[in-house]
Amino acid sequence: MHVLLIKAKTWFRKLAIARVRMAHVPKSSLLRLGLALLIALLLLGWPHPLPASLAQTSTAVADPSTEAPLRVATRVLPPFVMQQGKDLSGFSIDLWRSLADEMGVKSTFEVYPNVTKLLEAVGANKADLGIAAISINAEREQKFDFSQPIFSGGLQIMVLDPRLGGATANPLKSIFTSTLPKLLGWALLMVAIVTHIVWLVERQHAEAMISKHYFPGIFEAAWWAALGLLGQAEQMPKGPLARAIALFWMVASVGFIAYFTAVFTTVLTVQQLQGDIQGISDLAGRTVATTTGSTASEFLRQNRINVVEFQTIDSVYGALLNRQAEAVVFDSGVLSYYATHDGRNQVQIVGDIFKPEDYGIVVPIGSPLGKQIDVALLKLKENGTYQALYDQFFTPTD
Repeated sequence: MHVLLIKAKTWFRKLAIARVRMAHVPKSSLLRLGLALLIALLLLGWPHPLPASLAQTSTAVADPSTEAPLRVATRVLPPFVMQQGKDLSGFSIDLWRSLADEMGVKSTFEVYPNVTKLLEAVGANKADLGIAAISINAEREQKFDFSQPIFSGGLQIMVLDPRLGGATANPLKSIFTSTLPKLLGWALLMVAIVTHIVWLVERQHAEAMISKHYFPGIFEAAWWAALGLLGQAEQMPKGPLARAIALFWMVASVGFIAYFTAVFTTVLTVQQLQGDIQGISDLAGRTVATTTGSTASEFLRQNRINVVEFQTIDSVYGALLNRQAEAVVFDSGVLSYYATHDGRNQVQIVGDIFKPEDYGIVVPIGSPLGKQIDVALLKLKENGTYQALYDQFFTPTD
């Protein structure tokens, strides 16, 4: 108690000294001091926003279940996207569901009629992302962001099975674009050689069958050599050496005609089994079907190939089966699936992939979803989920 009294006396003494000193301070200084204290109190008591690091932490720990589901734009394109009633399935759909689980997000699907409408929806923020079989190219990369590739394919050609009467065959085109022109060239060369040998040897004989002069003797020898090649020579040379040459020529002609006939027959047989569309160079002058706004449509127009466009891939298939088009150009994975399922024994794939393409998941430019999707996709590839889905839809089974 005694100690408290001593401290109280000391405090009152200091307060009295301070009051005496303040009495000598000018009023203007007191005003400035009071104003400074007021400002300090306001600054110390004013509410401040959270630091960025704290704000980010708060967002990161938010409950995902309270966030709105992601809007996923897609299009029906078997085997990537298949629809039965309101249920969607397929490689792209199953892949996205696995990605969504990995990312811990919910989503809803919205089906669009073609890739043009799908991209418009993503670009207009009517969808948060798009997935199907969306080709990545330079033009689209300028307007959207894409994930890492989810599938590698490219453009390929599909035609009606020739046994069902596919594109109108052109036998002359097949003949003159095969090995037959080379055989004809060799035949003419051999006839020319035999012609000159026979003329040089036969003209020495007194009763030669040809003129001793180069003209018209060379023409007479050429006519004989040509008939001999076909086994139709009417007379034989008179000289012994010329006769030996003629005998050799007759035997060689039999072998050549047999080989020529075999090649000719093979070309016509292949023509009937395969048709005359085997690659991109065979599409000139043909009517080719594909979907509206696709990279296939762009490629065909750039190469000045007559193209008819349809809103859906089913309409494209129908155009081929109904002979409204002579060929279809589209994504290889899609065509291969159709050729081995619904189009089995009706269509066939011809030629190799002639324009390789990668498919990706499309998001608006600058969307943070792009990075999240890439990370999740890498995890699915590392743990084997992606490969299992790929094998399910694209690996042939016996």
